[in-house]
Amino acid sequence: MGKCITNDQPVAVKVIDKKIFANHYNLKNIHSEIEIMKKVEHKNIVKLLDVYQTTNNMYIITEFCEEGDLMNFLKKRKRVPEKEAVKLLKDIIDGFRYLHSLGIIHRDLKPANILMKEGRCKISDFGFAKNLQNGDATFMYSIVGTPLYMSPQILNRSHYTSKSDLWSVGLIYYELLHGYTPWPANNEIQLINNIMTRQIVMDSSVSDKSKEWIRAALKIKEEDRMSWEEA
Repeated sequence: MGKCITNDQPVAVKVIDKKIFANHYNLKNIHSEIEIMKKVEHKNIVKLLDVYQTTNNMYIITEFCEEGDLMNFLKKRKRVPEKEAVKLLKDIIDGFRYLHSLGIIHRDLKPANILMKEGRCKISDFGFAKNLQNGDATFMYSIVGTPLYMSPQILNRSHYTSKSDLWSVGLIYYELLHGYTPWPANNEIQLINNIMTRQIVMDSSVSDKSKEWIRAALKIKEEDRMSWEEA
């Protein structure tokens, strides 16, 4: 947390040691993250305020989200009543609908990358994000993200689209309602096996509408998974 010297408003300061830029991949990712954040402006996406550098560090200044992230929110709450979970889901979907309209795919959506401010969810951390409108589709085979929230296509090293983000949203909504993910696993191989062999089990307290939405978001084949418009 930092403070703007002109108006005393709190801000978030991401400090990056420039030594990591010796690795070209790191430098490319940081530049990509900044370029994407400069383009986006939406109530459900963390706002970029400034970027500056010193000899040793780069500083990315964003709005400060005083309520922390969804991961810690879930740790405290365990599970969320459906009416409240739907509101949080709507925030995430609204943010993604905007990103999707710009051709941006996030590729690392998880509760730790969803920040909360004034009761509203804000998507953050665009370190692995890519802009599909740049015409470079080669990265759509690359392995990035957090395994537990990765789509089967990414886990299996096969081609994937922006629907991989929708899979992550489906997992997060399930976790909000249940307090855990549908396929717990100790490693990537076990996770893939569980996804492919175990049916989704949902609590009886979850409404039929939510069950239907979760199943549509967590279809294993991308062609069977609902679209962002349907979501």
